[in-house]
Formats: sequence, C-alpha cells, structure tokens
Amino acid sequence: MTDVVEVLRQGERFLVTTHENPDGDALGSLLATKLALEVLGKDAVMYLAGTGPLPAEYAFMDLDDLRRTPPDDA
Repeated sequence: MTDVVEVLRQGERFLVTTHENPDGDALGSLLATKLALEVLGKDAVMYLAGTGPLPAEYAFMDLDDLRRTPPDDA
C-alpha cells in the first residue's frame, strides 16, 4: 500500500482505464478514480479500448472526456 501512495504522491499524469464492454460499476469506478485524482491536483485521462457505443443507460454519467484512442504519451 505504501508503494501505491508514493506513486500517487509523485505522479502528475495518470491514465485511468477499465475493461472492454464495461458495466455500470466499471464506468462508475473509472469516473470516480479520475475525479479523485483531479481533486488531488493530478492530470487524469480516462481511456476505454474499443469503438462500440456505451449502453444508453449510462448516459447520465459525465463521460464526455472519455478517450477511445490512447494518448500519445501513454
């Protein structure tokens, strides 16, 4: 656990991702992790592999920043 805390303290930019064909729990965790990192003053990018649309029942989640292609510096 100490190693994780140290990475979070020292890191400035994080790539947050989840599995393909995510369910609501996975998308919620993705979004919550990104928001938590931003509260800590970190730059966080959400990434989801694949090109398929997300199910309509998750439209209420603020996933506008979700990237479907990995950032160049990932």
